[in-house]
Amino acid sequence: DELDFRYLLSSLSHDPEFGPVVRRLLRRAGQALASGDPARLSRAAEAVAALVRLRPSDHLGWTLLALLERAEGRDARAQRSLLRALAAKEDYGPAYRELGSLLLAAGEHRKAGAHLRQAGRLNPQDAETQLALGSFYVALHERARAGEHLKLVLRLAPGTSVARSASRMLLALEGGAVRTPTSIIRREVEGSRDRDLIARTFGHTLDLEPDAGDRTNPGEDF
Repeated sequence: DELDFRYLLSSLSHDPEFGPVVRRLLRRAGQALASGDPARLSRAAEAVAALVRLRPSDHLGWTLLALLERAEGRDARAQRSLLRALAAKEDYGPAYRELGSLLLAAGEHRKAGAHLRQAGRLNPQDAETQLALGSFYVALHERARAGEHLKLVLRLAPGTSVARSASRMLLALEGGAVRTPTSIIRREVEGSRDRDLIARTFGHTLDLEPDAGDRTNPGEDF
């Protein structure tokens, strides 16, 4: 990863707008995020931070950097990166979702709700957004509204880790456990991340197969 990142960043230093190289770097970073390996996360975060210095209006880069920073436990930095993503593209739903999830984990329910509801308006068919909204209403002890969003997750993404997280939260609700601690909510939302969901967050930009970076199509539209 490290040598590949160096090569890609060197190429971008000459032409920051060269789409195939940008996509390859984002793919490599997405693979690192999906792996959860601390060393790979650190290298990827450094590379994507360098990328957004070259491309400060890259909303995908800022959002991926935030995901990497959050995976490393650097929530304050992740929040700043998400604000940069939204400054670059104000209607980018995944950035609202991630910012709302961060604020929910921090107990800032009012701000979290505003961002999560906006994410839901922008991407109503996104399973992870619905899980985050369900988690938000669990935290507010609003059982019926939480159930609506969590059941929608099961319909949108059956058989995925996000659906399993929704199922566990629904079982807790049905058992009367509406006072689910924020730490448990965060564990369910964070644990729901799988390769398919990370790929959906970034559309066609990320292909998380191990050799994806070697199959870049120069004609693909970024």
